[in-house]
Amino acid sequence: MKKKYMFFDLDGTLTTGVKHGNEIPKLTLDTIQALKEQGHFLSLATGRPHYHAKEMAKQLGIHHIVSNGGYCAQVDDEMIFHEGMNQEEVQALLNTCKEYQIPIAVSKDGDDQFVTNSLALKQTIDSFNFWGKVTIDPYFDPNSYEKITRMIVDESYRKYEHLHAFKDIILVGYYSPFMIVEPDDKYGGIQKMMKYLDAPLEDVVCFGDGHNDISMISQAATGIAMGNAVDELKAVATYVTTNCDEDGILHACKHFGWL
Repeated sequence: MKKKYMFFDLDGTLTTGVKHGNEIPKLTLDTIQALKEQGHFLSLATGRPHYHAKEMAKQLGIHHIVSNGGYCAQVDDEMIFHEGMNQEEVQALLNTCKEYQIPIAVSKDGDDQFVTNSLALKQTIDSFNFWGKVTIDPYFDPNSYEKITRMIVDESYRKYEHLHAFKDIILVGYYSPFMIVEPDDKYGGIQKMMKYLDAPLEDVVCFGDGHNDISMISQAATGIAMGNAVDELKAVATYVTTNCDEDGILHACKHFGWL
């Protein structure tokens, strides 16, 4: 059996998703173990910050990760790159927020620490069950940061979304009073990892379910959409399997003869 390089989204693919307890089904854990025993290379490919992804990878027994939307990666538990978001697109967003006085917070290290000068934004974020920790800096100047890995923008930005057509970053409205700005190029991160491994892209297999999986599912040699995936992802997939909580990973692997 030829070795495959498999990249798995987390929420809604390996787990049941935030709305359904974010649990990893036991059969999914068993399938991951069986794939490892068959000699396949397994990696996460997630939009989550790296430190979040590491926690999930440990539960899954996976040692390779593409995280932060493709802008961070590790192989054998060692970091191989960690980049900031597209500087040109970030600057355009910062300029708009400054012009229209839209409160923002930024993270520069890829962890859960955000900085802002807006007490109102901090209080709004703190009132939600949000994973990030926000501190106030009265001298806050995002233009002084060498790289920005994530941002939070106040919901008032929605009125100005039409001003930008971003390619490498995405605004995600998980929390209604504010939006998370994060990288959106999982496949770019996968390409860098494959180059580092000196492995052929023709052996890449990607599994996903959401809008931020479109780049990797549409460009991978084999792109698999979960049965619970959004329609836009199913439309570009090589194959649509069953739901994440209906043994979707195992079903696809048996279909292609990887198990």
